[in-house]
Amino acid sequence: MSAIVEMCHAVVACGVLRRFSADDAQVTFEVTAGLATGAVAWIKCFARSQHRLEHDHILDLAKSCLHIAKMNIIGDATPRVCFRFFGGLPPSLAAAVAELGIDVAEGAVPPQDPSRTTADSINLDTTTLIALTSNLSHGQVGWTFKDAELEKQAAMEAEARAQEEPVLRQLASILGGRRLVVSSTALETYKELIEKMAGGYATRRPDERKRADEIVAALTVAEAERPDGFLTSRKVSEDMLKVIGVGLKHGIPTCMANTKAMRSIQDQRQGVHILQHMPRALTEGTQSKKTSKRNDRRHPIQAEELQKLFDYILGVGDSPGGAPVVESTDPADSLSEAVDAQEDGEDGADASGSELNDPRSLDAGPPLDLTSVCACILADETFREKCTQCLGELKQACKDAFSGPEFQMKPFDWCPEPVLTAFGSTVQGTAIKTSDLDVRLSFEQFEVRAKDRQVLYLTTLSKLHGTAFELDQLIATASLPLLRLWYRQLQVDITMGLTDDLEVDKVLATILDSAAPAVRNMVCMAKAFAKTNDLLNAYSGYLNAVSWVCLCIAFLKEECDDALQTIPLDVCTFSRFLQFVAKSCRRQRHISLGTSRSKGARHGRATLFIEHPTNPHRNLAQCLRQSPAKKTAEACERAAKQLRGCPNAGTLEETLRGLLGVRKRKADPEKESNGAACEPERERLLRPRRFVRHKIGAKRPVRFASIKNVCVLQAELEQQKAASNSTADSQQATAKELETTASELKSARAEADKVKEEFEALKERLDVAQRSAEEVELKRSQAEEKLAAEQQRLIAVQEELDMHKESAQKLQAEFDAQKESLQTAHRSTDETDKKRTVAEEQLAAEQQKLQTVQAELDAQKESLKEAQRNAHELEVKRSQAEAQLATQQQRLQS
Repeated sequence: MSAIVEMCHAVVACGVLRRFSADDAQVTFEVTAGLATGAVAWIKCFARSQHRLEHDHILDLAKSCLHIAKMNIIGDATPRVCFRFFGGLPPSLAAAVAELGIDVAEGAVPPQDPSRTTADSINLDTTTLIALTSNLSHGQVGWTFKDAELEKQAAMEAEARAQEEPVLRQLASILGGRRLVVSSTALETYKELIEKMAGGYATRRPDERKRADEIVAALTVAEAERPDGFLTSRKVSEDMLKVIGVGLKHGIPTCMANTKAMRSIQDQRQGVHILQHMPRALTEGTQSKKTSKRNDRRHPIQAEELQKLFDYILGVGDSPGGAPVVESTDPADSLSEAVDAQEDGEDGADASGSELNDPRSLDAGPPLDLTSVCACILADETFREKCTQCLGELKQACKDAFSGPEFQMKPFDWCPEPVLTAFGSTVQGTAIKTSDLDVRLSFEQFEVRAKDRQVLYLTTLSKLHGTAFELDQLIATASLPLLRLWYRQLQVDITMGLTDDLEVDKVLATILDSAAPAVRNMVCMAKAFAKTNDLLNAYSGYLNAVSWVCLCIAFLKEECDDALQTIPLDVCTFSRFLQFVAKSCRRQRHISLGTSRSKGARHGRATLFIEHPTNPHRNLAQCLRQSPAKKTAEACERAAKQLRGCPNAGTLEETLRGLLGVRKRKADPEKESNGAACEPERERLLRPRRFVRHKIGAKRPVRFASIKNVCVLQAELEQQKAASNSTADSQQATAKELETTASELKSARAEADKVKEEFEALKERLDVAQRSAEEVELKRSQAEEKLAAEQQRLIAVQEELDMHKESAQKLQAEFDAQKESLQTAHRSTDETDKKRTVAEEQLAAEQQKLQTVQAELDAQKESLKEAQRNAHELEVKRSQAEAQLATQQQRLQS
């Protein structure tokens, strides 16, 4: 019953234990809830455990509920049926019920949805502070603990099921972006627990101690009196009430992991806002003991992502976009899709088609064939040949750069063999004429994972000399270092790592190859629009190219055809795509290529979550920030509005070409007859190109604008020569302008080289200072470790000396006791000798008597033998006499 009450708080309940019937069937629904759209949801609750659920009975009940719902239409909509299993259910049964059209949810109802919390501050309990500090929350789950509760928490953290997220992600969704408030009582208890249970600074890695220092620095201490109306008990202590008092006084929710205390407090007073999470304990002190690693247990989130979540909670980092968005099966979440649909319609003003809520108003406009527009966007054979030549020359340049003695592998005499792998649009097949070439640098013999080593190799590569490549910039402070070069007006981005991106390119290429050609054209239009409007720049907080490709594919699967075979290539579809992007950037949304519908994000705080095709827990749009997301949405809405406002096909084509950065060629018969063959190349030279720069460190002069001016002047000169015969004076003036521009270019390059040298010098000085600081810090930490070790050794020696003294005293006492026992033994030995002498004398007398008796016995034996012989002789004589007597009797008878 308490779970039903919690569900009533979680949804907008409008009834409890209501019975509905149809024909001969009757079903009682525990909770009936109302949606924002006016529809009604019927929620059926099951409290049985999994092994007590009957498969056939649940399916029959589901069919009955659906039949009753169809027969009881409320308003204009059929009630939605939801089943919640508090004790869980088997996956096969959940799938069978879901196939019937019923929303399935399992597990206990969450006490409060953290996303509904509007407070700017959160009151933290000691249990929350401990969970933030614990090594288990930060991925160290590969230990075997003797304590059963620690072992259980480590297993739960490693499993990270959909119903039980890792604790740090739970806390990020609750505490991220809010001020962390704590009472002095909770803070003192927290510090005491850290002193007793966390690993000391003398340990090898005092992670929990360091985290505790960071957490304490981010807390705001608030005071409050004990609230009235609460009673203390075994579950609720006096200190716990003081913690709750801070939240009640300042009107902010309290976050804790003590479930029993939370229920007891809420039973005593309704309206106490408490947010709950799973508990975690301190384990560093236990890990310092002799325990063994368990190799088969790993945390589902990488250490870097966990650190981002921790920094985001403390307010020292941005919102981590890599946090996976878990699709909740809670009724409140599954039923809120209708609310999202209602919100999608709030962006427009009316239903006339002049605003955003009717993108299909373009269907009534003039038809426009986009094939010619796409032909001007897609990369041609010249672009592919240039990429091939660039890879060849870049590979040779890498061999020359890494053939120096500083890169020679000791003690061998060989240098690493560079391997260049293209990825991105050239592999996906989505390259356009203004695309850049993405290259991954690796080595045949080994893989470079450390960021400082990657920066070292890229820095060496940036010092290439020659006319083929020109340095744009080296972004060394990014999470993934990037080297940007120019090769004959082709932008080349070189990185190291990115093994996952190579896989996603193959997946996207497979999808596009199996889809209709219109899909690839629509994707290229989306990329051209993003690049023309400066919306394609991951290093500035905008979406990257892969995100735009996935957004376009997800839109086409959702709006047109899930199989991507019947895709209309028209302006209406492109306008609807722009609105789709705008709505996705304005609210939290989960985009997945594996499903045909995009869903609102119910967990995590990422602006947009685009699921990685091969890794569902990775967000391709984690580079997107709040302000760039807003600008992207505004640009898409503005472009869609421009397309709808076009009165005829000519204006529509001109507007679309402007949005895509494609210039329409003017109809000129004279030029068509003379220069039709060179028109595409001239158009490419005249097209303005945007050079987006990310300034790192000192301000550098932009020298590529001069290069662009030279290209424009050269193109204009070619046009003037092809159109008419200009005079020699104009040609000389143009030549002088070109020479002036060339001199300006040389001076700009000289200034850039000078600034670069100063920057390199400052960088080297900074590196030296950093290395010296690291060495000092390392020596200090080593000295502290040695001092702590010596102190511990001294304490151990003193304890051992005390033990030796005690053992010596015991040995002396034992020696005295043994000495007394030895003297007593000597005295007893003398008495024993006397008794032994007397006994020996008595034994000698007894032996003499025995000899006399033995002699007598021998004499008696001899006499007995003599008597036996006499008796035998007498027996013989008697037998002879009897024989004689018998003979005589026979004679007498005869």
